[in-house]
Amino acid sequence: MKMKQDINTNNIERYCTVKESLIESCKEMMLIRQGKLKPKRDWRTMFAEIEAEAKAEEEKELNS
Repeated sequence: MKMKQDINTNNIERYCTVKESLIESCKEMMLIRQGKLKPKRDWRTMFAEIEAEAKAEEEKELNS
């Protein structure tokens, strides 16, 4: 999600509304289900990344 943040006021502006974001996500899911668009990554890849991050964080804490 693209956001613009004003450092001085700590306000965050969305590049689109929540409604527009949900509509876009639903369109992408429909295309994925129809086989016209490949998902950016699958749950296995995402889970492996989370496990790797957790392991790295654990090793970092042990070495500190």
